[in-house]
Amino acid sequence: MKRLTFVFICICSFTFIAIAAINSGFYRIRNVNANTEYLSIVNDSIDAQTIVGSASSLASDEGAAAMGRVGQYLDIDIKTTTPNDVYSNIGSIIYLEQQSGSTKNFDIIAQGVGLKYISYCAYVGSSAGAYVLDGIPATIEETSSGSGIYTAKVTLNKSVQGYTINQTRYLGDVNHKLTLSETASDNSYYWYIEPINLTDNYFCVAPIQQFAQYGKYYTTLRTAFSYKVPEASNVKIYKATGLPSTAGEVATLVEMTKGSIIPAGMPVIVESTSLNTLENILEPYYNASTAPIVKSVASASTSGWLIPRISSASITISGLTNSDVLYNNYGRHGHDAYTAATHTSGYGSSFGNAWYPKGDGIGFFATKEYHGNTIYKLGIKDGRVGFWDMVEQGEIINGNEAYSPIQCALFPIKEEELKTIVNEGYENSPYVISNNLFGVKVVDGILYAKDYGMYETPSVRPSEAIDYMAQVNLQDAYDQSNWVALNVTNPDSYVAKDLKVTGTLLRKPNPEMTVSSITASNPATSGYTPNIYIPANFMGETQTSTVGNHNTYFFVSPKPQEYAHITWAVYGGNGKFYVAAPEGSVNQAQLKGGFVAYDAFMPSGATLSSFTVGNTYEFDAIIQRNTASKATPYTEGGLSNDWVVYPLTTPSVITAVSDVNTTKTISGIKYFNLAGMASDVPFDGINIRVTTFSDGSKQTTKVMY
Repeated sequence: MKRLTFVFICICSFTFIAIAAINSGFYRIRNVNANTEYLSIVNDSIDAQTIVGSASSLASDEGAAAMGRVGQYLDIDIKTTTPNDVYSNIGSIIYLEQQSGSTKNFDIIAQGVGLKYISYCAYVGSSAGAYVLDGIPATIEETSSGSGIYTAKVTLNKSVQGYTINQTRYLGDVNHKLTLSETASDNSYYWYIEPINLTDNYFCVAPIQQFAQYGKYYTTLRTAFSYKVPEASNVKIYKATGLPSTAGEVATLVEMTKGSIIPAGMPVIVESTSLNTLENILEPYYNASTAPIVKSVASASTSGWLIPRISSASITISGLTNSDVLYNNYGRHGHDAYTAATHTSGYGSSFGNAWYPKGDGIGFFATKEYHGNTIYKLGIKDGRVGFWDMVEQGEIINGNEAYSPIQCALFPIKEEELKTIVNEGYENSPYVISNNLFGVKVVDGILYAKDYGMYETPSVRPSEAIDYMAQVNLQDAYDQSNWVALNVTNPDSYVAKDLKVTGTLLRKPNPEMTVSSITASNPATSGYTPNIYIPANFMGETQTSTVGNHNTYFFVSPKPQEYAHITWAVYGGNGKFYVAAPEGSVNQAQLKGGFVAYDAFMPSGATLSSFTVGNTYEFDAIIQRNTASKATPYTEGGLSNDWVVYPLTTPSVITAVSDVNTTKTISGIKYFNLAGMASDVPFDGINIRVTTFSDGSKQTTKVMY
């Protein structure tokens, strides 16, 4: 069964200037009355028996009502589609092909399917070739109502076995449906003919948002006409010239240079940096000898039945070779496969129900011989774009896509250092981490790992600043590495090991990856000692004291996903910690600082309520950047909103003014300058600080103020 179907596309209004003279070329055809609805062929079927008559006889009433019966089918089966953007609707790109006999006669062709093709059928009775309906062209002519406004009519004028069929119908759009009328009575039957161009009536491609990798988007494309990629377009076109021998490996792709002609019929992979359709412009191209429109052609059958035309002949497509493997494997014969049903030479009276196209996607299709075979369409797997999604038995095959007989990736996985991935990488994309990582800590089944001191922008002490943490004997040297949380099976087996990791980047602000491949070896170091931070470290890399000599102090900034040790943290309630008040050697500079904490990673039974307001604590923690989904903004008392701290251990109270290395209390501090003079407060410049503890022991430190 073949069914003639046109559709109109509803979009936003356009202001294209129509042309007065119509020649062969690429156009969009817009209805004058509806204004935003465009002619678009979406199916290549017509019920020839209903239009012309039964297979057993051509009754005069059936022949005379042929064109009217086309209208009946349209009324029942045509629907109005409303795509997001007509610019990327290939079915709306009409090639008007001028026919012999009249400069006003055109075949209306979209994606290789023309009005003449879908209205072609044959009846072979007692004498072979007694009747052939060899296609109906449309007569397109300018109206008298205004320049640039046209009518389009189709005429069936045949004499068959003593019966005369003489019917003319005008194409129109009434109530968002294609209609056929004996007269062009009003604007519903008037059309603007608008040339495709690079200025305001574009042909564009729309990449698929979920098919994203490394910040680029992909789709597949196959058109019945050739085209070029203009220099201003964001689009890259790739053709496949080799498929892997093993499933899952990478296909061999060749990028088509901008300005080169992509042949009609070639299935390609489209890449773009933008989801904005209007930035992904392509330019249709036609040349009668080197780049013709691809159309199905076949001779009338002599089976003795009135039959719809079948694409039984191969379509010759210029410019393609066996090295274009997607073309070579699938789609060489045009409209050959729509459903899983098989058509045979014995059509019989049940032909119309046994095999015919389905769906709203005219164009190019995989070969009909795919039954029982496995083929794949574009998809994404483990962050990789490729031919991953299996075409199910009986699934309608989209005419505008490329397919592969091998499940494969389209592009190799990028190999980058961890610092590049966490700074410049793209979420949901796969990476091979080129440098070794070191597995440090498992928290809630997640492995926290680091590289070896390769942080992109490490904290560097300005020459005039004093290293506060070294001054108070908390920490002299810091490990400034990039950190990443790894979702990996058996994470404990990778602690204290050197790791080679391949995985998909899930998020960047707090780097996290899902591991697809990992190997472990003995580490290059003896282990890892966590960095020590006080609340002032969370306020920035320098802070100027508000007392004494108003010295500027330097603090190393924490790193996202870092496993560290926190000390001198006074609990202020509501999950907020701040720096300890000045006492003894603790915070004499009266620094400010603080952070917000969550108890999601604390041991079973421990929560933030385990902390007592006013007490000073130390604990191990995972540090993360504060994102919009974390913590209510808090700025009182110099607390930072930039970081969120997850305590990992049960709270440990620090005794009054002790530091992280001792529980001894301080009984006194004296400062000596280089001349040997003593003071209870520090001198400007270099000081020898002598701390006396309650047990009588002393500690001497050289510091600068």
